[in-house]
Parts: sequence; C-alpha cells; structure tokens
Amino acid sequence: LRFQLEYLSSPMGRMTHEKRTFLKRFIEDKKRQQSSKTTPLLEHSDYLYLEEQLGVSRYQLYSIIHYASEKRGKVTQRKKLELEKFMRNQKYDSATETYMPLSEEEFNSLQEKLGWSSYQLRFQIKRISEHSTWVALNVSTRQRIKQFLEMHPEPSVEQLESLRREHNLNRDQFRTLRYRLNSPCKEMSTESKELLRSWLSSHGFRRPNSEQVDELMNQTGMGRIQLHSTIATLIDPPGTLTDEKKQRVRNAIKNSNHLSDEQFETLRTELDLGRKQLRNLITTIRDPLRRITQEKKETIHTFLEGIGFMKPTSQQVSELARSADLSRKQVNQLVSHILFQPSQCSRESSEMIHQWLKEHSYDAPSREQEKELIEESGLNLQQVRYQVNKHRHAWRQKQSNVPKE
Repeated sequence: LRFQLEYLSSPMGRMTHEKRTFLKRFIEDKKRQQSSKTTPLLEHSDYLYLEEQLGVSRYQLYSIIHYASEKRGKVTQRKKLELEKFMRNQKYDSATETYMPLSEEEFNSLQEKLGWSSYQLRFQIKRISEHSTWVALNVSTRQRIKQFLEMHPEPSVEQLESLRREHNLNRDQFRTLRYRLNSPCKEMSTESKELLRSWLSSHGFRRPNSEQVDELMNQTGMGRIQLHSTIATLIDPPGTLTDEKKQRVRNAIKNSNHLSDEQFETLRTELDLGRKQLRNLITTIRDPLRRITQEKKETIHTFLEGIGFMKPTSQQVSELARSADLSRKQVNQLVSHILFQPSQCSRESSEMIHQWLKEHSYDAPSREQEKELIEESGLNLQQVRYQVNKHRHAWRQKQSNVPKE
C-alpha cells in the first residue's frame, strides 16, 4: 500500500541521457564508499537528494537503480534460438496454443545459463510468447481496421478491444498496426528535411520529446514513423563503405567475439561509419551469405504455401534459415521475391502510365497518385516506379537533344 501511494503521489519526470549519466556516476561513487555488502547502497536522504536533483519520482528511481544494478549479458541469435527451443519443448501447450509460465527455479537456471539479466530474460520470453499468437495480416484485414479508425477518430477502449478480438490479434500487434495506420508516410520535400536538420543542429542533435515530435509533424507534414526514421538518419548518417573498412571489421570481430560499447564506438569513429551501418556490417560478416540452389528456393516456396503465402514471423524466418542453410537476409529476400513477384507488364499498362505522365508534365507521382496508378494499371509498386522512371528518362533525353534557339 505504501508503495502504491508513493507511486500515485510522486509525479513522473522525464529521464534524459544526462540524468542517467549523473545517476550512474552517483551509484558508482556510493559503491566505492560502501563498507559492507550487507548495508543498503542508498539511504533515505540519498533518495531525497536524487529526487530533487533529477526531478523524477521515487518509483522511477527504484526502477532505474534496480535495472542498472543488474549485469546485462550479450543477446545473440544463438541464445535466442536456445531459449525458443526450451520454451517450445518444455512450456508450449498445444491444446491452448500458448506458453505456460516458468517456475522460479527454471527462470534462475535459464538466467545463469544464458548470462542475461532478469530484465533481458523477461523481455525475450515476452517476445516469444507474443510472436506465438501473432496472426499474419492480409490486405483485407488492414483495410477493414483502417476504415473503422477513419469512421471512429477517437474510439473507446471497449470498441478497440472488440475490434482486436474480431480479427484475432494480440495487443502488441494491434497497437503496432494502429500506430502505423494513424501515421501514414507522406512525400518528403527538401524544405522539410532542411527544417529537421536545422532543428537538430540547434538542439545538439538530441532526439525530440513527444511534444516536440507533434510540433515537428505539424511543421513538416510528415507521419510519426517517417519523422522518426528521418531523424535517425540525420543523427546517425551512413559513411562510405570500402573493402579496406570491411577487412578491418573482420579483423576486429576475429580478435574479439564480443565487441564492448567502447570498442564499437572506437571502431565506428576510426572507420567513419554510422552506428546502424556498422551493426548491419557485423551481422553480415557473422551470418555470411550462402549459395542459393533451386532446392532451397523450393523449400521456402513450400513453407510459404503451407502458411497461405503470408509474410512469416521472425521466429519462422529463423527456422527457415536453419532448415535451408541460408542467412536471414537471404531468406527475407527470397520471401519478398515469392510474395511480391511482379506480373508481366503489358504494353497497354506502359502506355497508360506514359499518357498519365504527359498529362502531368512528366512530374513524379506522389504516394496517393502511385496508389491510383497501381489500381488502374494492375501493376505493383515496383513495376509502376520502373515504368515512371523509364518514361521520364526517355523524355529528359529527348529534351536534351532539342537544339536551343
């Protein structure tokens, strides 16, 4: 009861990178001053001091200190698969198609075996349990949910829960779909990108909070996902990747199986690469591409046919990669090729797109116009863009050959 009263009475503050760094150093100093491990690390006066300095609640301090005190291990694909195998063999109930909870002894045994903190293990168990109930979404389901959200801009909790159960989606999947449907991507102009770059420069290239995100969305006209993606690219721009840099990364991985945060940042600074770019390169080196044969293609095609040609989950992609002896990247590429295989483009469809470009002065179509062209021509997005680029390129070549007066 006291804990609940403290949680309700103390206002929640915003945790920033500077506040976390201050708290981390404060705890490290306290650990050095601690005379015995039996005595508590922080006293009541310490909590009052931290609440005043950081402007956060006692509940937030408890959570962050407990999270920081646990030693976190490396989460690798091998460990994930090992946990998935244990959960599937020991804890999966085929009757209800759900996972049973772990006992305290099983939890501690897995934590010691995998070398993870309790937070890491709980998160991975939740991920496996949620993915077991994920339903492959088709176009009609997305369209029905989109129409419902357009008719009900501010739905009640009961309406959302009824809609979720109607389509047999779990809460995380439904929440993600709502987030994407409410934040559609729009065409990004150069002015919007420059506005974001100047805003980040004036704010020290820190990510905006929720109020600032809403303000930037109104100024740029972008969707929420599109805005976050653009900000991530501007904060962490990719560098030029050469064979020499790839070899240096191979040598670094060869000498050390696990790169610490300091080693990762040092390597990134020396090679002048983005963080995401370097992580993808390390993943590619550790999970190299294999030879793709016709037999492997048929294995993936048979699997997709068995699940009704729906997009597989992350767990299913891992199983496919093991059974076909391919990397996850190769499996995803083959799945995309099979699911979104382009149909043959007829001359009538090509001429229809060419006529549309003539009527619009050969300007590139927007996202909404691309959707209209897809419906009218019967082509997919990749084919429509190819035809648009082909006709625009031919028009520019023709214009450049016209003699000037």
